[in-house]
Amino acid sequence: MTPLLLALTLALPGSARDAQAIVLRLGAPWCAPCLEMEPAFHGVARSLSGWVSFVQVDATEDRGAARALGVHSLPATAILWRGRLLELTLGYLTAGEQLALGLRAALLPIVLDALGPAPPES
Repeated sequence: MTPLLLALTLALPGSARDAQAIVLRLGAPWCAPCLEMEPAFHGVARSLSGWVSFVQVDATEDRGAARALGVHSLPATAILWRGRLLELTLGYLTAGEQLALGLRAALLPIVLDALGPAPPES
């Protein structure tokens, strides 16, 4: 687990650490699409509060976050759960696409828990 993923996981309240996914958005103050996405990101975060944790990271201040996720362009939005990267989307997302991503983040832990552990690779 990278230091960023560990810090994000530890920042969650105890019961949410394993239950909630994290939607991480990497952006920058000079990135016009990042700024355009911001109001919808906050709206989706309010709507799904308690189901998903939403975190914004300024990639110019925390270059390690982008490096850890293999991100070379902004904006980037990731779904993280239990220290694993489940999904990474690069580029601008409309409000509807951000809501869909947030809903996937809310449902993925439930589905993955129901499926149980993955079989070992042979």
